[in-house]
Amino acid sequence: METLEQAAVVFTLALALALVIERIVEICKSAYDLLDRRRDWARFWTRRAYRLRDRLEARLRSHGWIDPAGAARVLTRFDEMLLGQGAGHDGTVPILCGDLVRAVHVRAGARLLSIGLGIMAAAALRVDLVSWARELRPGVVPEPTTVGIALTGVLLGLGSALVHKAIRHIETRRQRAAEVG
Repeated sequence: METLEQAAVVFTLALALALVIERIVEICKSAYDLLDRRRDWARFWTRRAYRLRDRLEARLRSHGWIDPAGAARVLTRFDEMLLGQGAGHDGTVPILCGDLVRAVHVRAGARLLSIGLGIMAAAALRVDLVSWARELRPGVVPEPTTVGIALTGVLLGLGSALVHKAIRHIETRRQRAAEVG
């Protein structure tokens, strides 16, 4: 029973850390939005959008031999990166503006920040979900490893939904191993 309690504590801690990291990143994004608005960085993002436009035009021109279907695939992928897959944009001309370029950079920065916070939290508290996933023998408490802690930190940074799926997967594997063995 002691192993079950320890597993519950580790899994609950991991899920709580993922939720806390998500909230911290949301607060940081809000603070950045406020700073961006107050400092009027819209001009900076518009200049970045113009540079990106010029680079894309040069790339498409350098591949003048590309067929229209190939160009359409490139433009569709570009729209998915900026707007997201569910944006509903079906035009043939890509949408490019400073706000979209800013959104992509903020999203990437937030992801890197959350992964960094996840790794720091997992290292500070020695949370290792990977060793719990590898050790399937009932009654055995796994020892945390450095690689496992780092991977758990990345998992924590990727969000609570992914952590919850990982925990469910670990529990299912452990239950199957207990039934077999």
